[in-house]
Amino acid sequence: MNNSNAGESLTSCDLLIRNIHLATMDPARASTSPDLHQQSASCPYNSISQGAILVRGGKIVWAGAESELPPASGAIETIDGQGQWLTPGLIDCHTHLVYAGDRSREFEQRLEGVSYETIAKQGGGILSTVKATRAATVEALVDDSRPRLEALLAEGVTTLEVKSGYGLDTETETKMLQAASQLASEYPVTVVRTFLGAHALPPEYRNRADDYIEHVCTEMMPVVAKGQLADAVDVFCENIAFSPEQTERVFKAAKKHGLKIKLHGEQLSDSGGTQLAVKYQALSVDHLEYLSQSGIEALKNSNTVATLLPGAFYFLRETKLPPIDALREAGIPIAIATDLNPGTSPLASIRLMMNMACTLFRMTPSEALAGCTRNAAQALGLQEKTGQIKEGLDADLLLWPVSHPASLAAGLTGISPSLIIKHGQIVKSTISRNQPFSWSGRIDQETDTQAAQRWHQKVHPYTPSSEQGVALLGFESDEGVRRNQGRLGAAKGPDHIRQALTNLPWNRNAPVWDAANIRCHGTDLEQAQQNYAGKMCELLDNGQLVVGLGGGHEIGWASYQGLMMHLEKQKKGKGSHPINVGIINVDAHFDLRLPEVGPSSGTPFWQASEYAREQNIPFNYLCLGISESSNTQALFNRADELGVTYRLDKEMTLVNLPSLQQALQQFIDQVDHIYLTIDIDAFPASLAPGVSAPAARGIPLEVVEPLLDIIKHSGKLKLFDIAETCPKHDIDSHTARLAARLIHQLAGQNP
Repeated sequence: MNNSNAGESLTSCDLLIRNIHLATMDPARASTSPDLHQQSASCPYNSISQGAILVRGGKIVWAGAESELPPASGAIETIDGQGQWLTPGLIDCHTHLVYAGDRSREFEQRLEGVSYETIAKQGGGILSTVKATRAATVEALVDDSRPRLEALLAEGVTTLEVKSGYGLDTETETKMLQAASQLASEYPVTVVRTFLGAHALPPEYRNRADDYIEHVCTEMMPVVAKGQLADAVDVFCENIAFSPEQTERVFKAAKKHGLKIKLHGEQLSDSGGTQLAVKYQALSVDHLEYLSQSGIEALKNSNTVATLLPGAFYFLRETKLPPIDALREAGIPIAIATDLNPGTSPLASIRLMMNMACTLFRMTPSEALAGCTRNAAQALGLQEKTGQIKEGLDADLLLWPVSHPASLAAGLTGISPSLIIKHGQIVKSTISRNQPFSWSGRIDQETDTQAAQRWHQKVHPYTPSSEQGVALLGFESDEGVRRNQGRLGAAKGPDHIRQALTNLPWNRNAPVWDAANIRCHGTDLEQAQQNYAGKMCELLDNGQLVVGLGGGHEIGWASYQGLMMHLEKQKKGKGSHPINVGIINVDAHFDLRLPEVGPSSGTPFWQASEYAREQNIPFNYLCLGISESSNTQALFNRADELGVTYRLDKEMTLVNLPSLQQALQQFIDQVDHIYLTIDIDAFPASLAPGVSAPAARGIPLEVVEPLLDIIKHSGKLKLFDIAETCPKHDIDSHTARLAARLIHQLAGQNP
């Protein structure tokens, strides 16, 4: 999907969305991360993990892995997608959205035992809708249709088809199509209008179907075509509607007027309508419960889409399933649509259709999503404009707060898009529309301006081409703290620490980069840790000293994973010497808990010990500041069993500093690489009030800083992170200032 010639054209884009996963639905793209979906070769969503997208002029101009973002690319507006999933806008390719009247009483009558025939004799059924629609004005039809359209738009529908068919006379059919056009002009949606004059036989033509078809072809259709009111023509070819011969007459007239063709077919019987539709290069044939093998063969050798309508199947309590397996085997594109109408599918929910397609028709979630994106676009003749995340197509995009795109079909739990984009314009957004933090602050007016520089003047956004230096990487997560029953708020810590860094004096020669934040969305901590580890590995591969900004101390497992991924890459082809990492944790807690409700802020180093055991590598773990009042005997026992070296908080004194320095140096000497992690709640509450668990005693800063100097000058420090900063409890930003001071010390260069 990456455009190798795009570099020169990506310098002034309108919009960049980064820190996202993309379900591109582009079959030309194999997954860049097959393990993410447990696929051996490719992902059914054609996904890009940890991706980004650029939009300009309403079009997608680049999409790919964020690590491959062209260096020269720039955008007027940047959105941090917070690790959410980006999909194409949803497409409802078969609706009868515009109508008047209400038939809910008929629904009740049928359940009370009244037959459809009796209801029809009482003036009900489709003729009830025809009567109400004929009586309505264009304005009334628009007003009646608004709630239905708005329900679809709220779910992320950016394109839909609207059929006429409830007028069955020239005046009303044109009114319906005019109403559809007016809705398209008022809402951020593409509307494809379809003339369905041959929907049913109107009462004035009772027993004169041939005469009515003649009226459709010679009087109604010319008016529709001349007024450019429709894009396509549809026919209901069924034993209760119109025969194949009558249908073909309509198709011939449509061709004469330059209108595309669609078909309602094989819903109640095998009429052979599919073969006829293929003969006339129809965009789609819809319903298809009674589709025969000869119909499948016809579709197989065409570009016609098979559109399934599970809402009508459900509402009518049908039992004849469409031949899904045969359609799959033939490689026929399958679309999914609501068939939104007043009588047989009064359901304004495309996501409900996705769920029904899976539960009733046994389609997979990826097939359901393709059915209302890529294949639905083809069913409307719009495959060159929308339906995929692909360069050159319209930027009709949805960002979903889910951990996996299967969620869109798997349930109906109130999830809605956090971002809706139509033609590159933001229609809805519930997330920050700008970068999460802006580096700005005081500028000193000194004669030696270089000697007066501050952090905010020197930090720049990280790109894959950034030279070696220090990279700040935030982890927006509270989920581990929540699972560990701690005080929430650390998810806002990364930018809180950045703010405390802004005005600190610059003390480096090498550059510092901001690699932004990885966010834990909802409760999916495991995915967030995986995303963070991947980004960490990328930064380490690029030679950066990574500074992790927590987040809860669940950042520890994420950082450790990223470091091990990096070191395992380096080790390839370099013999059998085991990876020998030393973890140094400045903390009141061992964080060696066994997972109770999954990994948490209390489990990261137990997870690291398990990894080391499974990989048969050393587990070197030094804890400085352990509190006897914060760890159970079971945790002390586990620390002893794992060979953990630790010093109690009461031992962390200036008197004991030489002994502490010696023990630290001995630990460093036995490892090849150091991962340093600082839980800021190890310090006294007077220094660090804004933490998840304030310390009653804590360890003195004057003892910790000399120890950090030893680690810094060892030449073995690969990364360090600072966790548990909780802004909403941080009195006068004391905690953030402490975190910034420690970063300033560890990342700085000596004079």
